[in-house]
Amino acid sequence: MRERRKDRRYVVEGLAVTIEGQTCPIVDIARGGLRVTTDEALRERILALAELRPDLTIDFDIRTLPGEAEPFALRLRGRLSRIEPLAIVLTYDPPRRDWDAVLKGYDTLERTRLARLPI
Repeated sequence: MRERRKDRRYVVEGLAVTIEGQTCPIVDIARGGLRVTTDEALRERILALAELRPDLTIDFDIRTLPGEAEPFALRLRGRLSRIEPLAIVLTYDPPRRDWDAVLKGYDTLERTRLARLPI
């Protein structure tokens, strides 16, 4: 089992995520995990689905993202990892070997160079 927060997390503006057909605003994404904000009704629905079957459908769509990175859409199977007061966390198997590099290419902080500012 992967250690929590081991993977680098990315903030990707323009990434549309749906879980079981329900659009969810994304908080951040990592190589093997995704955190989205939810309301109570959606959390309960996803929890009920996760109890019925272990895998949930996660659809990613980055067709609307401006910039140099190539748009894409893909569908993955994910598993509910934990439920937070305002968010849920799902884990999934990375869809390709260079998934970290793909996410980094879309990362808002990298693209605006905010990640390189001294704090």
